[in-house]
Amino acid sequence: MPDRDLKLEDFEPIAVKILKTNGVLRFRARGESMRPFLWNGDVLEVEAVLPGFVKKGDIVLCRPDRGSILTHRVIGVIGNGEQRKLVIQGDALPWPDGSITPQQVLGRVVKVYRSGVQFSVNHPIIRLMVWIFLGLAPIRRRLYFLVHA
Repeated sequence: MPDRDLKLEDFEPIAVKILKTNGVLRFRARGESMRPFLWNGDVLEVEAVLPGFVKKGDIVLCRPDRGSILTHRVIGVIGNGEQRKLVIQGDALPWPDGSITPQQVLGRVVKVYRSGVQFSVNHPIIRLMVWIFLGLAPIRRRLYFLVHA
């Protein structure tokens, strides 16, 4: 299937419809906020996910209260049941974006296609790297400010 370039406002309703009907969406990532795990131009495969099954470490396609649809990582889960909130952040960013409700998650990234190679974000080695990366957040913040000062 050929690539189609869509404006962000056109992409969102199509993504929602595809995830609700087919359950699987592929799109080309744009931006640098998820480096080093996701690169600008990677093709992401997103699957629909039930709100209660989103967990820390997942990369989610979501619709925050402010701004437009984005793909960021869940770095924390606060509360339970109806009060549950997911804290999201781009891997390359120094601070979290804030929190969203599980209902604001449109889907979860399950595969990445880069330069003809496919890999699962749920592979045990990738998950281990993510947990190490998340654990280094305080150090990454300091380095970010040193580099960008």
